[in-house]
Amino acid sequence: MPEALALAGVAATHSPHDAEGLLVAAVLKDASGDADGAREAYEQVLALDPRSLTALNNLACLQEAHFRNLDLALELAQRARQVAANDPAAADTLGWILYQKGYYSRAAGPAAEAVTGLPDSALVHYHLDLTRYMLGDEVGARAALERALGLTLEDDSAAEARRRLAVLSLDASYASAGDIAQLEAAPNLSRDAIALRRLGAMQAAAGHPAAAITRYEQALRLAPPNPQAALKLIELHRANGDLPRALEVARTMHRALPDD
Repeated sequence: MPEALALAGVAATHSPHDAEGLLVAAVLKDASGDADGAREAYEQVLALDPRSLTALNNLACLQEAHFRNLDLALELAQRARQVAANDPAAADTLGWILYQKGYYSRAAGPAAEAVTGLPDSALVHYHLDLTRYMLGDEVGARAALERALGLTLEDDSAAEARRRLAVLSLDASYASAGDIAQLEAAPNLSRDAIALRRLGAMQAAAGHPAAAITRYEQALRLAPPNPQAALKLIELHRANGDLPRALEVARTMHRALPDD
């Protein structure tokens, strides 16, 4: 985008101490793929106007997506929410960064707010879907996934959405050796709570309780309280006669449940 870069240079040159002009330059650099230049310009904007919602939100996105500085991204996203608590774009950014850090329960609220404010955004629906998916909300995840695909996701996100829908469609009560092997080889299995739970159910149905326990434990650690995984773990431990472990899972689940 040479035109955008030229405009960005003009904006910065003619407005070196003007937050609005610098913000225009930052947004243009961001859109052109000049991540370093955009970061510097957003930081200059914030030095002049610490409550610039656009600069805070866009810089948070840049830190998350390009520089992978999730701690700084979260700090910026939280500041953006303080500036505009009802802004759906800021809610989406905060929810997505919380998701990236593995704080799925905390991400759910902002992600749902973002969908309410931006109902036609495929990407916002996709972010909500992934959050619900990781929390084991299969009904909510399926609805959000289908809605996101209906709104036309970009290629990579669409492929991931279809993969997760395929996991949700698996019949865990029946499992062939091929089904189990396919799911074990799934990409990012260790970060997929529902796939882990499905695999645990398949392994239990196939007569491999020890393997099933391992998968349910992984799912529970990944996205607590995950009552579906916890209850299956309790059942498996009781079936094995291991009542102390069953009781410990029950206590852990109780501690992880949110207060009323």
